[in-house]
Amino acid sequence: MTRLFMSRRAFVAISLATGVAVAGCTTTTPEDARTTSPQQSQAKRSEIDHAINGALDQLYRQEPGSRALVQQATGVLVFPRVFKAGLVVGGEYGEGALRVGGRTVEYYSATAGSLGLQAGAQEKSIY
Repeated sequence: MTRLFMSRRAFVAISLATGVAVAGCTTTTPEDARTTSPQQSQAKRSEIDHAINGALDQLYRQEPGSRALVQQATGVLVFPRVFKAGLVVGGEYGEGALRVGGRTVEYYSATAGSLGLQAGAQEKSIY
């Protein structure tokens, strides 16, 4: 009986320490375009492109070899701002785009949820 109790206790401790996470990534579809006006959609895309330019410029300044790596890549998926917050239950959201040859070819959004031992908030860029 004691051995079973210890196993459950260890299981709960490991579950809380590691947590559970769920993530996804979506692209803009024609159905999404129906919910916003063309002007709103274009403004949002311009905002994302501007943020991507800034994030890539920062990457190039911080990591000198990254410019050559990006130029050699077939494509680069950039999320300039990803917000994450949680207190036991957490969530994460960001918008970005796929760049091929220095041009944006598609826009994406990424979401994630998590459950576990966590507290805090952060903003990050993902390349």
